[in-house]
Amino acid sequence: MHMEGMLEQSRISEKNVCRLRSLVSSPAADVAEWAAVLLEIARVYPGRRHRLRLLKRHPELWARMHRLGIFEDFHDELADESGGVP
Repeated sequence: MHMEGMLEQSRISEKNVCRLRSLVSSPAADVAEWAAVLLEIARVYPGRRHRLRLLKRHPELWARMHRLGIFEDFHDELADESGGVP
C-alpha cells in the first residue's frame, strides 16, 4: 500500500504505524517526511471519521500537510464541511 492510501483507511492500523516508523529513517527525504507526517496523523487521530476537523486543531501538523500536498487528499471533506470548495 502506498502511504497516501493510509489516509483512505477507516483507521490507520498498528501494522501501518510500524511501517511508517521504519520509513521515517528512509534515505529519501521526501519519503521520510511523508512518513513522519503520516505517523503524526496516526498519533493525533488514527480514525478517519472527523479526522480533518481534528487535524485542523494542530496548526503545525496542518501546515506540514499543506506543504506536502496531503491537504489535497481532504479536498472532498473540506467541501462537505464548508458547503463548497475551500
